[in-house]
Amino acid sequence: MRFDQTDIVISQRSTADLLDMTLLVMRKYNFRLAGAYLIGCLPFVLLNSWLVGWMVTSEGLLTAELVDTSVVQMRWRHAIDQILLVFLELPLAGIFATAFLGQVTFRQSLTWKQLVRFVWQQWFTAVVVLGVIRCGIVGPALLLFLQRGDSYQPQIELVLFTFCAGGLALALRMFRPFLPEIIVLERCSLIQRDVKQIRLGKRAHWLQMSLSAECASRMVIMMLLNTIGLVSLVLTWLFLQGVFFGRWQWNPLLDWLVVPGALWIVGGFSTVFRFLCYLDTRIIMEGWEVELLLRTEAGRFQPAEPKGAS
Repeated sequence: MRFDQTDIVISQRSTADLLDMTLLVMRKYNFRLAGAYLIGCLPFVLLNSWLVGWMVTSEGLLTAELVDTSVVQMRWRHAIDQILLVFLELPLAGIFATAFLGQVTFRQSLTWKQLVRFVWQQWFTAVVVLGVIRCGIVGPALLLFLQRGDSYQPQIELVLFTFCAGGLALALRMFRPFLPEIIVLERCSLIQRDVKQIRLGKRAHWLQMSLSAECASRMVIMMLLNTIGLVSLVLTWLFLQGVFFGRWQWNPLLDWLVVPGALWIVGGFSTVFRFLCYLDTRIIMEGWEVELLLRTEAGRFQPAEPKGAS
């Protein structure tokens, strides 16, 4: 591996440059990046449809009206729950895309099978940290306790799901957003098994705490842009639907396809932006671009292995 030959130029950038670079990376790797992203997302898409899809079925909407819950309330309930589900699940769902970006940065090509195996080696740590501690799996599990035949009680559902699971995940991710990259790319584990290996908690603290304010500000900008992107995608669909088909009202297609699709699209943007912020943080904290050049020069002085050696 040549550490001085990278597809993404390793240099310090401003937040505006990182946002611009995010679009360039998405355009350059397009279908391959989308494929890696879908490997992690599809299971959660199916899970979310099962957890909250019943709210916008014909039977679910009819039952809601029988217990004094309006159709509008149920559609808003479904949309809010979808937003929170994707927010909680995204770090875990995006680890395949993160692994892909980490490999192509150094011009390493992996087959889909090799990519899955590469991520699977860190799957236990990812599930424990991103799924349990950061509520990527625990949060959605709270929806299993909803009573489908009862009236909507937002004060209970919002407190349990939004403020407990969503609020906890937001607080953790604002100041330590790079755990997916540390787990998948740096291969850090919860338990230190080797003297040369850095424990996950120690590595995350060292890398992120000194720049916690900058990390938090970038995450806020990302969330604002995601909100704008989500609203823009949904309104664009409504406009096109009205112009071409004369249907300006909200309909089941938006509940089942457009809103979830828009959420995962802006989630993909967030995953790439977070990865680039991770590279920038390593450059600021560790002088990573200098380290890569030194490792390349050191490799040139290593004696070449004889061709006939087995």
